[in-house]
Amino acid sequence: MTTSGARANTSGRILETYIANVIKQWLGLDPIPHAIWSKNKHYPALVSDVPFQTIYNTSGRSEFVLFYSDQSGIRVECKWQAVSGSVDEKYPYLLECMKRVPEKYVFIVTGGGGAKRAAIEWLTQSAKVTESKYIRVMDMDSFTQILQNISKGK
Repeated sequence: MTTSGARANTSGRILETYIANVIKQWLGLDPIPHAIWSKNKHYPALVSDVPFQTIYNTSGRSEFVLFYSDQSGIRVECKWQAVSGSVDEKYPYLLECMKRVPEKYVFIVTGGGGAKRAAIEWLTQSAKVTESKYIRVMDMDSFTQILQNISKGK
């Protein structure tokens, strides 16, 4: 018997796999685990399982950071919600944590169609008014479009 937590983890990997595949297709980068990449940093790189310090001063991990140079990167957080559940309630925590990461740019990619519309709207609007960072919330299609534009130099 599979627990709901195990199903959520498996479903969440759908979005992570999608993101990795889109980046591979448009930018030609395969994910490299942070533990390996940090020993011999090179750029550009798609680094997975990237640590950050949470608002509780504990260790958190983001799915990816797309590093262009040692001076710039885009942190990518994946949030999959196929059915209604607790992810909606985690958005304020996520946003506060993302305000603390070292990268100036943060993309929060959502998928699954199960998140409450009001929660996504709150997260989107709250992210837009963040002054210290460029934090944007987007769906899978929007993320793909952004990567297409990046690959074309727009």
